Amino acid sequence: MRTASMRVPGQELRTRIEYDHKHMAAGVRFYDYQDASTLLEDFWTEVDKILQQKE
Repeated sequence: MRTASMRVPGQELRTRIEYDHKHMAAGVRFYDYQDASTLLEDFWTEVDKILQQKE
């Protein structure tokens, strides 16, 4: 998870929390983003799991 803040002229400072996510069949499961390297490692781990299930 990471946060991003932005200031729009004439408005208060806004902060939002950004998540990455996974699509799981009919639903979405949020993924707690840490960094790009971990995201890619976790992505390929999930790809391998799915490919093994299809064999």
